[in-house]
Amino acid sequence: GKDVNVSGSLTGTDAGNYTVNSNTTTKANIAKKQITGAITAQDKVYDGSLNATVNGSLNGVITGDQVNLNAQGQFTNKNAGQGKDVNVSGSLTGTDAGNYQVSTNSSAKANIAKAKAQVIGNNLTTTFNGQQQHVDGFTVKGLVNGETTSVLTGVTATGASATAEGTYSNIVSGEDQNYELMFTAGMLKI
Repeated sequence: GKDVNVSGSLTGTDAGNYTVNSNTTTKANIAKKQITGAITAQDKVYDGSLNATVNGSLNGVITGDQVNLNAQGQFTNKNAGQGKDVNVSGSLTGTDAGNYQVSTNSSAKANIAKAKAQVIGNNLTTTFNGQQQHVDGFTVKGLVNGETTSVLTGVTATGASATAEGTYSNIVSGEDQNYELMFTAGMLKI
């Protein structure tokens, strides 16, 4: 129901034999222009969250119009891996956004690389007292997003027990889905 200003004049061989009175306004609709958007997701290093960084581009915008695609996205799960699904969506922004209707993809793919972490076996230094001494467990540097050692279910420490004077290794080993692990053995020193 948009207003349209109109006018007319007569043409043709016999136009001079007529006078015309016509309307000066009418109504018509302007439909939104259908355009397409493409949303891609960027690879990231494991950070313990579903957050995804996405980029959006538009195809079909009329040159000179101010229209942008505001894209959002989230990984479907937080774990490291290749070709991970990312749910994406987009909305139009800009001065001329109201003149367009966009259709975009609803999913994309991206990789989550393992984060680096260092696993350090616990240490104990003590003086010989004839009793058996023991050390076990480990600490970790580099865990993300407030995660604790409890997330490393595939990592173990051998522990070390001894009574006699000497140095004994508390060896740590294992693997994890989300972390690329480096290991440093701990020691029991009597």
